[in-house]
Amino acid sequence: MVEQAKQIVVGYDGSEFSDRALDWAIREAGALSMEVKVVVSLGRPMAMDPSIYGVFLQSIEEEAEQVAATAVSRARAHGVTALGVVEHGDAAGVLVHESQTASVLVVGKRGRHGVRGRVGSVSAAVAAHAKCPVMVLPDRWDPQTG
Repeated sequence: MVEQAKQIVVGYDGSEFSDRALDWAIREAGALSMEVKVVVSLGRPMAMDPSIYGVFLQSIEEEAEQVAATAVSRARAHGVTALGVVEHGDAAGVLVHESQTASVLVVGKRGRHGVRGRVGSVSAAVAAHAKCPVMVLPDRWDPQTG
């Protein structure tokens, strides 16, 4: 049997909901001496002519890299080992893939475009298909009070 990594994977998009997931992951990783892996998804790849959309796509990738880097910096500021990755593909699929080597996968209840009061499609899909335990942070979770 392969030993599972001592790694908390966080689905992160820079939204307030993913900020809560990151806060939870940082707290848990610090308490359990685990690593945080911040995963940012760029959505499904599209077939397009790079000469037309190349600069636009490069800008999106650079923004995603910055979002991941900011989250990694937050974790490291709390003394937690962290790394960030940007992957092409739909968020749920990317996170389910990442769950194969994670100890736990953490997501916010919804992402940037969620409807209040509903579990987002990504968090629902991840909860249903992940290969590790999944923590879906509620809207009102506060890292100060736990």
